[in-house]
Amino acid sequence: MCDGTFATPFHQRCLENPGMDVAIHSATKYIGGHSDILAGAVTTHSAEFAHAIAKVQKLVGAPLAPFESFLLARGLRTLHVRMERHGENAMRVAKMLDAHPLIASTFYPGLPSHPDHELAKKVFTSGGSGCMSRREQTFGGMLAFIVAGDDDTALRRAVRMCERLKVVTLAVSLGGTESLIEHPASMTHAMIPRPERLAGGLADGLVRISVGLEDIDDLLEDLTQAMDGCDDGL
Repeated sequence: MCDGTFATPFHQRCLENPGMDVAIHSATKYIGGHSDILAGAVTTHSAEFAHAIAKVQKLVGAPLAPFESFLLARGLRTLHVRMERHGENAMRVAKMLDAHPLIASTFYPGLPSHPDHELAKKVFTSGGSGCMSRREQTFGGMLAFIVAGDDDTALRRAVRMCERLKVVTLAVSLGGTESLIEHPASMTHAMIPRPERLAGGLADGLVRISVGLEDIDDLLEDLTQAMDGCDDGL
């Protein structure tokens, strides 16, 4: 089974990989693309499994209502152009973060410094025939980074940076047209004991961004001013 939510079918055709039986997507995210529906997708080569999924839908009432189905179909029509822009913006943001003195580490598969960069170049497809001849390869809109400093300093800097942003919105979702940022230690993973968070690789200064479709200069300026002022008042 493969969760293709972050890559989307634009970048990864999960069921075309040998040995893959089921592909799942949170269609709430990039496939819907506008932060206005709750939806999911399950696809498979197995007729038996597809029948079982259909039975669950029928018994628990899981199918989408007509209007949500319309919104999802609308989002699919622009998936390719949105994913190209998400990836282009994310690459620019990742490069800027990677060069900033207050950022200790940047995690984005499009960066050569990422340990899985070569693998990402193989598995992230261009999304269409001939696309790569016209555009630089893109790697999706999700990235993360760790703010520099000791544990307490990194934590306070990360929170302060998120609070200073004006274009990027502080929220935990992802995959919409708008850029969203979140600080796992104080938001999505706040209830997990700190030793367990650290053991799982979730540093106190870790921040995640879903890079949206805004003008890239606006995003870079907003992130820069937030980082440059994250020590103010600390």
